[in-house]
Amino acid sequence: MNEKMFRRKKRRAMMIKRGIFAGVAGLLCVFGVVAVAAVLNGDKLPALGIPSSVPGEETTAQNPSAEETTLLSTTPTTDSTNATSTGSTVPYGKTIVEASGPVSDEYFADALFIGDSRTEGLSLYSGLDTATFYTHKGLMVDTIFTKPVVKRDDETVTIMEALETQTFSKIYIMLGVNELGWSYESVFIKQYGKVIDELKRLEPGAVIYVQSILPVTAKKSSDGGVYTNERVRLYNDLIVKMCEEKQVYYLNVSEAVQDASGVLPEEAAMDGIHLKPSYCVKWLDYLKSHTVG
Repeated sequence: MNEKMFRRKKRRAMMIKRGIFAGVAGLLCVFGVVAVAAVLNGDKLPALGIPSSVPGEETTAQNPSAEETTLLSTTPTTDSTNATSTGSTVPYGKTIVEASGPVSDEYFADALFIGDSRTEGLSLYSGLDTATFYTHKGLMVDTIFTKPVVKRDDETVTIMEALETQTFSKIYIMLGVNELGWSYESVFIKQYGKVIDELKRLEPGAVIYVQSILPVTAKKSSDGGVYTNERVRLYNDLIVKMCEEKQVYYLNVSEAVQDASGVLPEEAAMDGIHLKPSYCVKWLDYLKSHTVG
């Protein structure tokens, strides 16, 4: 082989190597673009399996106690922990509603009451027949989105579905006693915040009153179960803060039924939790004398 042919083959080999290097560099560049896009979109890098989230970051809600069936994944996913107004057109004043001149039953003609069996008791025993009640035994801040409890024509729908076709000027809501056994109160209050966000979205012109969780009797509180007045007070403190963040009104209806020590009198409840008719009337009287606007 002469020198000229040797040089020609050497140049050809160099060109092949350069082509290989250029191809590899191009592939690495493309992969880098894909990887960056995946991270920005919150995906995983498919080739490496590297999660884009920070290790240890909470990505799922803590499970409530075994007594409740949680359906948190079916509720709106907006992070509402520190959110405030979500489209409400109602002027907002002081969070905790103070005493005012009493109103008549007609004030509640355009009002909706949402709650569990305690609110059912208010409907049955207070004598208030001008308001609308969407209640269900065992209703919670998660099942309010999924439990069909409102009869509409020939079907039964969830409370949120019913509100898509109805309009109210006032909404009273009380939830939380069935959630006292949940392991993480942070999950409860975050979910409650989602409920308020959805109510404000569906009824932007409504005044929203969030009622305190009523206390239980001293006997019930000390029987070793989850229904303790310590938990009630803890949850109510969280609810007040939530109302401030969401710019809705807080009604401390516990004042209407508790004794001087802050517990439900033994004669007030049939089972330590659910109010007797005379105390449902006290509850209603409190609502009549604590309104805004």
